Amino acid sequence: MLNAVPIAISMGDPAGIGAEVILKAAAEIAQRRGPMPRLVVIGDLRAMGAAARRLEMPEPIEWRIGDQLPARPGPLAVLNLGRLRAAAYRPGHPNAEGGDAAYRYIVEGARMAMSGEAAALV
Repeated sequence: MLNAVPIAISMGDPAGIGAEVILKAAAEIAQRRGPMPRLVVIGDLRAMGAAARRLEMPEPIEWRIGDQLPARPGPLAVLNLGRLRAAAYRPGHPNAEGGDAAYRYIVEGARMAMSGEAAALV
């Protein structure tokens, strides 16, 4: 284990490519040998799940601050700040709701990093 405190990753705009990039990068990291960073995505669980299904990857799981993260890579953990309407995470169709959500993800990640609940924010 690299660090018991997770690295927080902002999902970005739910209608953008962030969810897919995060899923692919996490899958690559999981293939490495040696210590693994603990990752938690700050975003919308439904948007992350939709991206995982498109990529035929494991569905992410919901995570809450204070919950234990798996010791080894498995399903990606998501701090679900979502509850967005489906239109907000339609790929390639950004809108104000998704933009506001992306802002909230960054604010929460910064708060977590400054409080020590996250080792860093990506």
